Amino acid sequence: MTNNENPTVPEKVFVSWSGGKDSSLACYRAKESGLDVCYLASMLTKNTGRLFPHYVTVDVLRGQAAAIGIPLFEQWIEIPKDISHDVRLNDYDVKYSEMLRQLKDKGITGGVFGDVSRGNKFAQMHWNRVEDFCRPVGIKPYRPLWDQDREEMLRNTLDLGFKPMIIVADTEMGPSMLGKVLTHDILDQFKERYENLPDESARIYYHTFVVDGPIFKKRLEITESDKITAGPISYLDIKKFELV
Repeated sequence: MTNNENPTVPEKVFVSWSGGKDSSLACYRAKESGLDVCYLASMLTKNTGRLFPHYVTVDVLRGQAAAIGIPLFEQWIEIPKDISHDVRLNDYDVKYSEMLRQLKDKGITGGVFGDVSRGNKFAQMHWNRVEDFCRPVGIKPYRPLWDQDREEMLRNTLDLGFKPMIIVADTEMGPSMLGKVLTHDILDQFKERYENLPDESARIYYHTFVVDGPIFKKRLEITESDKITAGPISYLDIKKFELV
């Protein structure tokens, strides 16, 4: 995974960034493979000032990037709710392509994505879109988490020392899980619940925000937050934090 023109120079890449466990592990594996991770790239919504579907604000993402020591590349998009889904999707596509061109102008030739294929029936369709975005710009896409056992990968993430905090959860899981850092015991609880689900449509839904780990130079400590319920999900609204 090095620059084809000069094998001694690491390829400059960005990581598609959500702040969660998958993008953090993808970043770690990219660095371990010798890629030069220059940016964490996020698509943010002007309407809310947050990254969907993790509900974290740009200030929190910037704090996380500072704790890691890799700059956050922000691409902003405004998508009014009163327009059609197709129009919103087209606007997103235009902005995403624009972001890739800007990164290419900064000397970036590769993109690292935390796409997980197993257990995700839409994975190949999404990856096809990623390749369709990257190809015209001359960005080489990497997918270090592809075709790996989901549980094994999650447990490896914890064993490496990552601290993924649960910040979004389905209402059945309950707001009580928000703010808790994933552990092997919690994963055991999730596994037991999943195995007793009546069907896959009731699958466990949660997102994480990583506050520490092997790619971090400082720990991000949450000092003030609120638990918000919005329809079928609850999320942790992080108000204040410190870098320790």
